[in-house]
Amino acid sequence: MINTGGDGTKERMYFSGGAAAGLRRGYNVLLWDGPGQPGTYLEDRSQVFRPDWEVPAGAALDYLGTRGDVDHARIAYSGYSMGGYFVPRTAGHDKRVAAGVALALTPEMWPFAAYSQVKNKEWFTTAPTEDELELDTKAKYIAMEVAPRHGIPAGPGAIPAWGESFKLFSCAGLEETTTCPILNISTTGEGKGWYDNAKAYFDRLPNPKNRFVLTTEDDGGEIHCVRGNSSLAHQLTYDFLDEVLATGPARR
Repeated sequence: MINTGGDGTKERMYFSGGAAAGLRRGYNVLLWDGPGQPGTYLEDRSQVFRPDWEVPAGAALDYLGTRGDVDHARIAYSGYSMGGYFVPRTAGHDKRVAAGVALALTPEMWPFAAYSQVKNKEWFTTAPTEDELELDTKAKYIAMEVAPRHGIPAGPGAIPAWGESFKLFSCAGLEETTTCPILNISTTGEGKGWYDNAKAYFDRLPNPKNRFVLTTEDDGGEIHCVRGNSSLAHQLTYDFLDEVLATGPARR
Protein backbone atom coordinates (compact mmCIF):
# COMPACT_ATOMS: atom_id res chain seq x y z
CA MET A 1 0.00 0.00 0.00
CA ILE A 2 1.21 3.48 -0.90
CA ASN A 3 0.69 6.85 0.79
CA THR A 4 1.67 10.29 -0.38
CA GLY A 5 2.71 12.92 2.17
CA GLY A 6 1.43 16.32 3.24
CA ASP A 7 0.22 17.75 -0.05
CA GLY A 8 -0.32 15.04 -2.66
CA THR A 9 -3.15 12.73 -3.64
CA LYS A 10 -3.54 9.02 -4.20
CA GLU A 11 -4.23 9.66 -7.90
CA ARG A 12 -0.86 11.36 -8.23
CA MET A 13 0.76 8.33 -6.64
CA TYR A 14 -0.40 6.02 -9.44
CA PHE A 15 2.55 6.98 -11.60
CA SER A 16 4.96 8.99 -9.43
CA GLY A 17 4.46 6.89 -6.31
CA GLY A 18 5.11 3.57 -7.98
CA ALA A 19 1.66 1.99 -8.21
CA ALA A 20 1.92 1.43 -11.96
CA ALA A 21 5.47 0.15 -11.51
CA GLY A 22 4.28 -2.26 -8.80
CA LEU A 23 1.54 -3.65 -11.01
CA ARG A 24 4.10 -4.31 -13.72
CA ARG A 25 6.21 -6.20 -11.18
CA GLY A 26 3.27 -8.40 -10.18
CA TYR A 27 2.17 -6.63 -6.99
CA ASN A 28 -1.38 -5.74 -6.03
CA VAL A 29 -1.44 -2.08 -4.97
CA LEU A 30 -3.68 -0.12 -2.62
CA LEU A 31 -3.57 3.68 -2.95
CA TRP A 32 -5.34 5.57 -0.18
CA ASP A 33 -5.59 9.05 1.33
CA GLY A 34 -5.60 9.45 5.08
CA PRO A 35 -6.86 12.27 7.32
CA GLY A 36 -5.39 15.66 6.44
CA GLN A 37 -4.40 14.60 2.96
CA PRO A 38 -6.24 16.62 0.29
CA GLY A 39 -8.35 13.77 -1.06
CA THR A 40 -9.80 13.08 2.39
CA TYR A 41 -9.90 16.63 3.75
CA LEU A 42 -11.82 18.01 0.78
CA GLU A 43 -14.53 15.42 1.42
CA ASP A 44 -14.67 15.99 5.19
CA ARG A 45 -13.02 19.03 6.81
CA SER A 46 -13.04 17.33 10.20
CA GLN A 47 -10.49 14.79 8.95
CA VAL A 48 -7.20 16.50 9.81
CA PHE A 49 -3.67 15.15 10.20
CA ARG A 50 -3.02 13.15 13.35
CA PRO A 51 0.28 12.00 14.90
CA ASP A 52 -1.04 8.50 15.69
CA TRP A 53 -0.99 7.54 12.03
CA GLU A 54 -1.09 3.88 12.97
CA VAL A 55 -4.84 4.38 13.47
CA PRO A 56 -5.80 5.33 9.88
CA ALA A 57 -3.14 2.99 8.52
CA GLY A 58 -4.63 0.28 10.71
CA ALA A 59 -8.00 0.89 9.06
CA ALA A 60 -6.38 0.42 5.65
CA LEU A 61 -4.80 -2.80 6.88
CA ASP A 62 -8.18 -3.92 8.24
CA TYR A 63 -9.62 -3.43 4.75
CA LEU A 64 -6.82 -5.48 3.19
CA GLY A 65 -7.64 -8.19 5.69
CA THR A 66 -11.09 -8.59 4.10
CA ARG A 67 -9.68 -9.28 0.63
CA GLY A 68 -8.95 -12.69 -0.78
CA ASP A 69 -6.44 -11.35 -3.31
CA VAL A 70 -3.97 -10.23 -0.62
CA ASP A 71 -1.15 -12.29 0.88
CA HIS A 72 -1.65 -11.11 4.44
CA ALA A 73 1.83 -12.22 5.50
CA ARG A 74 3.49 -9.99 2.86
CA ILE A 75 1.95 -6.53 3.04
CA ALA A 76 4.40 -3.71 2.29
CA TYR A 77 3.83 -0.04 3.12
CA SER A 78 5.49 2.73 1.11
CA GLY A 79 5.35 6.44 2.02
CA TYR A 80 6.59 9.60 0.32
CA SER A 81 7.69 12.85 2.01
CA MET A 82 5.53 13.09 5.16
CA GLY A 83 4.85 9.44 4.38
CA GLY A 84 8.40 8.97 5.67
CA TYR A 85 6.83 9.51 9.09
CA PHE A 86 3.70 7.45 8.44
CA VAL A 87 5.64 4.29 7.54
CA PRO A 88 7.94 3.93 10.59
CA ARG A 89 5.20 5.10 12.93
CA THR A 90 2.82 2.41 11.62
CA ALA A 91 5.47 -0.31 11.36
CA GLY A 92 6.45 0.31 14.99
CA HIS A 93 2.86 -0.31 16.11
CA ASP A 94 1.37 -2.81 13.66
CA LYS A 95 2.96 -6.17 12.88
CA ARG A 96 0.77 -6.59 9.80
CA VAL A 97 3.31 -4.39 7.99
CA ALA A 98 5.81 -6.95 6.68
CA ALA A 99 8.12 -4.40 5.01
CA GLY A 100 8.35 -0.63 4.84
CA VAL A 101 9.73 1.84 2.30
CA ALA A 102 10.29 5.49 3.27
CA LEU A 103 11.30 8.31 0.95
CA ALA A 104 12.80 9.42 3.30
CA LEU A 105 12.56 8.41 6.95
CA THR A 106 11.26 11.35 9.00
CA PRO A 107 10.91 9.96 12.52
CA GLU A 108 10.67 13.47 14.01
CA MET A 109 8.58 15.94 12.03
CA TRP A 110 10.01 18.85 14.02
CA PRO A 111 12.29 20.49 13.08
CA PHE A 112 13.45 18.75 9.90
CA ALA A 113 10.08 18.95 8.16
CA ALA A 114 8.24 21.90 9.69
CA TYR A 115 11.17 24.12 10.58
CA SER A 116 12.79 23.81 7.16
CA GLN A 117 9.66 25.01 5.37
CA VAL A 118 9.53 28.58 6.69
CA LYS A 119 12.31 30.99 5.75
CA ASN A 120 11.84 33.37 8.69
CA LYS A 121 12.32 31.15 11.75
CA GLU A 122 11.18 33.95 14.09
CA TRP A 123 7.65 33.40 12.81
CA PHE A 124 7.48 30.19 14.85
CA THR A 125 7.55 32.29 18.00
CA THR A 126 6.15 35.61 16.76
CA ALA A 127 3.59 35.22 13.99
CA PRO A 128 4.06 37.32 10.83
CA THR A 129 1.83 40.25 10.12
CA GLU A 130 -0.64 39.90 7.27
CA ASP A 131 1.56 42.16 5.13
CA GLU A 132 4.65 40.04 5.83
CA LEU A 133 2.73 36.89 4.98
CA GLU A 134 1.65 38.36 1.63
CA LEU A 135 5.32 38.77 0.69
CA ASP A 136 6.24 35.12 1.34
CA THR A 137 4.41 32.79 -1.02
CA LYS A 138 5.45 29.56 0.67
CA ALA A 139 4.62 30.77 4.18
CA LYS A 140 1.26 32.02 2.94
CA TYR A 141 0.51 28.61 1.43
CA ILE A 142 1.32 26.94 4.76
CA ALA A 143 -0.73 29.43 6.78
CA MET A 144 -3.76 29.47 4.51
CA GLU A 145 -3.85 26.00 2.91
CA VAL A 146 -1.72 23.53 4.89
CA ALA A 147 -2.37 24.54 8.50
CA PRO A 148 -6.16 24.04 8.25
CA ARG A 149 -5.48 20.42 7.29
CA HIS A 150 -3.77 20.15 10.69
CA GLY A 151 -6.87 21.52 12.40
CA ILE A 152 -5.41 25.04 12.75
CA PRO A 153 -7.44 28.10 11.66
CA ALA A 154 -5.98 29.86 8.63
CA GLY A 155 -4.15 33.15 9.08
CA PRO A 156 -0.75 34.54 10.17
CA GLY A 157 -1.12 32.95 13.62
CA ALA A 158 -1.23 29.53 11.97
CA ILE A 159 2.55 29.51 11.42
CA PRO A 160 3.62 29.09 15.09
CA ALA A 161 0.64 26.83 15.84
CA TRP A 162 1.45 24.62 12.85
CA GLY A 163 5.07 24.28 13.93
CA GLU A 164 4.05 23.48 17.48
CA SER A 165 1.63 20.79 16.28
CA PHE A 166 4.46 18.96 14.53
CA LYS A 167 6.23 18.39 17.85
CA LEU A 168 3.63 15.66 18.51
CA PHE A 169 4.67 13.72 15.40
CA SER A 170 7.35 11.41 16.75
CA CYS A 171 8.52 7.83 16.41
CA ALA A 172 10.67 8.02 19.54
CA GLY A 173 10.74 4.73 21.40
CA LEU A 174 9.45 2.65 18.49
CA GLU A 175 12.84 1.52 17.22
CA GLU A 176 12.85 -1.88 18.91
CA THR A 177 9.28 -2.67 17.87
CA THR A 178 9.96 -1.81 14.22
CA THR A 179 11.12 -5.33 13.40
CA CYS A 180 10.14 -5.59 9.74
CA PRO A 181 12.70 -4.78 7.01
CA ILE A 182 12.85 -1.08 6.19
CA LEU A 183 14.20 0.58 3.05
CA ASN A 184 15.10 4.25 3.43
CA ILE A 185 15.76 6.34 0.32
CA SER A 186 17.31 9.70 1.16
CA THR A 187 18.47 12.27 -1.40
CA THR A 188 21.36 14.73 -1.35
CA GLY A 189 19.03 17.64 -2.15
CA GLU A 190 17.08 17.17 1.09
CA GLY A 191 20.09 18.44 3.02
CA LYS A 192 22.25 17.22 5.86
CA GLY A 193 19.66 17.80 8.59
CA TRP A 194 17.10 15.54 6.97
CA TYR A 195 19.78 12.94 6.18
CA ASP A 196 21.10 12.92 9.76
CA ASN A 197 17.57 12.61 11.16
CA ALA A 198 16.89 9.60 8.93
CA LYS A 199 20.27 7.94 9.52
CA ALA A 200 20.22 8.25 13.30
CA TYR A 201 16.84 6.52 13.47
CA PHE A 202 17.70 3.95 10.81
CA ASP A 203 20.83 2.91 12.70
CA ARG A 204 18.71 1.99 15.74
CA LEU A 205 16.38 -0.33 13.80
CA PRO A 206 17.07 -4.01 14.47
CA ASN A 207 16.35 -5.92 11.25
CA PRO A 208 19.57 -6.97 9.44
CA LYS A 209 17.78 -6.73 6.08
CA ASN A 210 17.24 -2.99 6.45
CA ARG A 211 18.72 -0.92 3.63
CA PHE A 212 19.76 2.75 3.53
CA VAL A 213 20.18 4.36 0.10
CA LEU A 214 21.34 7.89 -0.73
CA THR A 215 20.57 9.03 -4.28
CA THR A 216 22.63 11.84 -5.81
CA GLU A 217 22.93 14.28 -8.68
CA ASP A 218 24.83 11.60 -10.60
CA ASP A 219 21.70 9.43 -10.45
CA GLY A 220 19.41 12.31 -11.39
CA GLY A 221 17.98 11.53 -7.97
CA GLU A 222 18.92 14.47 -5.75
CA ILE A 223 15.41 16.00 -5.52
CA HIS A 224 13.18 15.28 -2.49
CA CYS A 225 11.51 11.86 -2.88
CA VAL A 226 13.71 11.20 -5.94
CA ARG A 227 11.23 13.23 -8.00
CA GLY A 228 13.83 13.84 -10.70
CA ASN A 229 14.11 10.11 -11.38
CA SER A 230 10.98 8.30 -10.23
CA SER A 231 11.96 5.19 -12.20
CA LEU A 232 15.04 4.85 -10.02
CA ALA A 233 12.94 5.12 -6.85
CA HIS A 234 10.58 2.45 -8.15
CA GLN A 235 13.43 0.13 -9.09
CA LEU A 236 15.04 0.50 -5.65
CA THR A 237 11.66 -0.08 -3.98
CA TYR A 238 10.61 -3.20 -5.82
CA ASP A 239 14.06 -4.79 -5.97
CA PHE A 240 14.10 -4.48 -2.16
CA LEU A 241 10.57 -5.83 -1.76
CA ASP A 242 11.25 -8.71 -4.15
CA GLU A 243 14.16 -9.67 -1.94
CA VAL A 244 12.69 -9.33 1.56
CA LEU A 245 9.21 -10.63 0.69
CA ALA A 246 10.40 -13.51 -1.45
CA THR A 247 9.32 -16.28 0.90
CA GLY A 248 6.88 -16.03 3.77
CA PRO A 249 6.84 -13.32 6.43
CA ALA A 250 9.69 -10.84 6.14
CA ARG A 251 10.59 -10.58 9.84
CA ARG A 252 13.51 -12.15 11.62
